[in-house]
Parts: sequence; structure tokens; C-alpha cells
Amino acid sequence: MKNSILAIAAMAVTSILFTGCERHHHGENGSLNVEFEHLWGMNQLPFSIGTQYVHPMTGDTMTFTTLKYYISNVELTKEDGTVQFVPNSYYLVDASNPLSALLSFDSIPSGHYTGISFLVGVDSTRNVSGAQTGALDPANDMFWSWNSGYVFIKAEGTSPQSTMPNAIFKFHIGGFQGVNSGLNRVSMSFGGGMAAVQEVASPVVHLAVNPAMLWCANGVCFPGLAQVSHLMMPNAATAQRAKAFSEGFSFEHLHN
Repeated sequence: MKNSILAIAAMAVTSILFTGCERHHHGENGSLNVEFEHLWGMNQLPFSIGTQYVHPMTGDTMTFTTLKYYISNVELTKEDGTVQFVPNSYYLVDASNPLSALLSFDSIPSGHYTGISFLVGVDSTRNVSGAQTGALDPANDMFWSWNSGYVFIKAEGTSPQSTMPNAIFKFHIGGFQGVNSGLNRVSMSFGGGMAAVQEVASPVVHLAVNPAMLWCANGVCFPGLAQVSHLMMPNAATAQRAKAFSEGFSFEHLHN
């Protein structure tokens, strides 16, 4: 009798432990990484700061000294169609710093994810929230103190076609209000694949970014550097280029 009671008690404890482990397994979190790879033009040449390129459509020769842009408000789509919002997702990607191009999203519920969505730029709330830290720190030189808002995309360099002093070009693109807003949301699938987020696995999604799209998108080209080599104020021209730049993001591949 005593042995029977002990056996029943042991089975009960085992059941409780097993159930607890099972619940923990279903509620586990993992991480997902996204890496931005900068490629140039229709031939998708590797892009780097300080390298001379010729734009395939405008014919301009240009050497970038700066390429920075904001990624924010990230959302991940699961295989069942539900959306997982990544909280506090604000990142400044700097083409001169490869580490900044690798974003890590932690505490993501385990599961299979089929796509991603994000803003290129900074949402209106954060634009009017005053001095902030991290990626949004004004010390990153991506904030217009005179315009009370963030620069979403900064592209600077030199070109013999430029009409600016010292043959420079400067494109500081931002603005979050009205018809000239530079905010654009990018959404894409993982090419039919799925990123398997688990407690013990961190998939890496590779996305391509094409800076040449600042001058051309969908077969339509904007004026070359001989006509426009300096844009600083939010207006219709910067809104068009912001949209074109956002169309230069594409899915490459993923590693589980």
C-alpha cells in the first residue's frame, strides 16, 4: 500500500514537471537578425563608402563619403498571417559601419516568420519628442535642430558633375508631415521561405539596399547632379526621392 502511494505521488510530480516544461516550451522566445547589404546599380555591385561609381541611368560619376538612414517600427509576419510588432525598434544604419547594418530583434515569440515590414525614417511621435538616446540621439548628426525633426536619409559625397563648391553633393531627406512626408513603409516576404525563430536558433535575413535608387526608381529618373546636387528642405523633390530609396530594398536570402 505504501509503495502504491509513493508510485502515485511520483507520477503526479512527473506529470506536473512535464506540463510545466511543455508550457515553457510553447512560450519560449528567440531572436531574429536582419542584415542590410548595400549593392549598387542594376548590376548589383558591392557598395562601399569611398569607392567611385557611375550611375547606370544618369551617367554621373560619384563617390560617397556618407550614407546613413533610419529603420524603425519593425513588424514581423508569422505563417498564420498574424503580425508581431518589435517594440522600441529604432536603428541607424551607417554604410561606413558594417556592425550597424546587422539588426538583432530579441524576445521574439518562437514560430515561423514569412515576412517583414518597417519604416524608412522615424515616426511622427519620435520626431516631436525632444532629445532622445541611442539611435535617436541628436549626437548622431541626423537631427535638424532648425526644423525639429530627423533626417531620414543622408547621402553625401563628391562628383565632377556637381555644381556645388568643391564638387560635393548633399542630400538630407526627411519631413514627416503632409504631402511632402519622407516616411515610407517597406513590406516584403522572405521569398516563400520561413525564418524559424526558436530559443536555441537565431535566423538571419539578408536584405539588399540600392543607393542608386535615390536617382531613379521604376524606370523614372530624377535630375542628375549637374542639375540638382543639394537637397536639404522637406519638399516634393525630397518626398519623391525618399519613396524611390525605399523601393530600393529587396529580399536576398535567409539562413536558419
